[in-house]
Amino acid sequence: MGNIKMIHTDPERRRYQRFSAAPDTIVLNSARFGQVINMSLGGLRVKYILRPTEAFPDAFEIAILNKAGNHFVEDLPCRVVSVHDASPFNPRLNLFTRTAGLEFINLTSRQGEQLVSFMAANSRGHA
Repeated sequence: MGNIKMIHTDPERRRYQRFSAAPDTIVLNSARFGQVINMSLGGLRVKYILRPTEAFPDAFEIAILNKAGNHFVEDLPCRVVSVHDASPFNPRLNLFTRTAGLEFINLTSRQGEQLVSFMAANSRGHA
């Protein structure tokens, strides 16, 4: 018999398909801003520069924008669902990059429509 290779794939747990964000897409809130890595109708994966002792609040509102395309969506309620420490950004200044998964919560139909429009203009391919 020939070699048979079993491939196990975990079922996709996400409710919405993710797309890679355009390079100049950023997220901001009242305390900080960061780069959007990928996005879906369910949330975003973002990269921030923070001090190691800084933490995210339980829930907050964000805005996402793309300067090049002049697109902007604000007042999107979200919560943090995951945080991963990454590499030192500037150890001398005690700054590190950190990625976070943000989940949208209680979006209105208008916010959902704005998000769909933003994603159509500022994402590419599948993440």
